[in-house]
Amino acid sequence: MTFVDFPRRLDMAMYDEAVEQYGRAVKSRAVAVYRGGRVRFPGLSDIDLLVVVDDQPVWDNEEFYSPFVRLPRRYHELFHHRPHFVPLSCIDALAYSTFAYTSKAAAQGGVDDAGFRRLLVAGDDVVPKAWPMPSYSWYLCNLFETAITARLRFDHFQASHQRSVRRLASMAATFRFPLRQLDELNGTSYEGAYSAIVDRARAELLETNGDVHAAAGVLFTLYAATLAGFERSIGELANARQGEPAAHAAREILAARRVHASIEPSYMESRRAAIHTYFDRLRHAKISGLTIFVREPYRTEVQLYRQPLWVGRTASALRTAIDAFG
Repeated sequence: MTFVDFPRRLDMAMYDEAVEQYGRAVKSRAVAVYRGGRVRFPGLSDIDLLVVVDDQPVWDNEEFYSPFVRLPRRYHELFHHRPHFVPLSCIDALAYSTFAYTSKAAAQGGVDDAGFRRLLVAGDDVVPKAWPMPSYSWYLCNLFETAITARLRFDHFQASHQRSVRRLASMAATFRFPLRQLDELNGTSYEGAYSAIVDRARAELLETNGDVHAAAGVLFTLYAATLAGFERSIGELANARQGEPAAHAAREILAARRVHASIEPSYMESRRAAIHTYFDRLRHAKISGLTIFVREPYRTEVQLYRQPLWVGRTASALRTAIDAFG
């Protein structure tokens, strides 16, 4: 396999500058901007943002909220994806997403970075400061979503002739969080050893004379093997049928085409209602950015906003000019 797009160590201050500039750029329209996570490996770590928007549709919301339009090019590599968006009227929907997750270690006063460590960057602090501890139904639904997205992303990555090391490192690092959730659900302890290897490989990638190809190979092999084990566990939790992929069983359950005895019917009903409302409001606001829920299980039920190409080009040009001369 051919690895490309190796990382380079960056100045930690760039991350703070990018977040500050983004907050200033969108504060006139955003209800709130939150920063999550922490930067442990500058050059590999990315910026995670949660943006609360009002429900008013504005024709150029896509470009207005895009860090790739609003920020200078030197900051673009710090964003591996667009911000997550949630309309103000759907704040409660966060309770069904991973943004509401608090690990058992953190709940008991320990140190843990498995949840969304939010810091208000701009606007009003409208997101609840605490959520109830995850229920068994919450764990299952979010793990099932992960089983779907992780397999899709890895298959897409494997199909690439040239494989981005930065993308691989991002997938491997992010995967520690569902592993932690699976450990908490099953009473196992796999995540700690996995994270230690991932972090050692990430550190090697940023060393001046590091063996970057070996580090990339370790990440690829580790992620592939761990994903396979994760899928076996999800298949068991989802009661997958003989020969049925775990992701398919998970999709059937989340789409309510198959009942799971361990998921409370009232929880599933309210969760699906919140998801439908969330996607409707987001589409109404003319935003199709990164969503707080996986869309794949609900692909036939919900729709995203699709901005006409000419509108996007016009908005990008106008927004760039306004930011340059405003």
